Amino acid sequence: VVLDSRSERFAIGDTVLSLPSSYFKSHVAKRADWFDEKIHNVLLETSPVRGAFCEIFTSHELYTYKVKECQPRMLLAQAVATILRALRRLGSVVGKTVVVQGQGQNGLMATRLLSQLCARHIIAVEPLPYRRQLAVGGAFGATAAAAPGTAAL
Repeated sequence: VVLDSRSERFAIGDTVLSLPSSYFKSHVAKRADWFDEKIHNVLLETSPVRGAFCEIFTSHELYTYKVKECQPRMLLAQAVATILRALRRLGSVVGKTVVVQGQGQNGLMATRLLSQLCARHIIAVEPLPYRRQLAVGGAFGATAAAAPGTAAL
């Protein structure tokens, strides 16, 4: 959801699908054939660089698309597909101990799926106490949780 906008295309409150500015900035150094200075240099302006796994991130209208009709069941489709692909590449976790870094939207889904895939121990690493509580105390299946930088469990 757009929280602030300098674009005529997007108003506060619009539902959007967007790539964060950090995604573009990490790939622009290559200046591949697609790079057009007149279009893309605006994306290199000073702005907070935050990734898509942050609760709030900056983007540019070139990488933002308005969602015309938002169906709640569609909101997590891309995230679930990404997590399923990662878990498929990981291989079997049956009986193993796994660690999930971060318990935001994707981390909680990964924790739940790992639980359903029969991982023996799932350690959720998350700086925010309420998310650690969700991972362990909720329906997500973590067997332990810790803040980053704390001693091993």
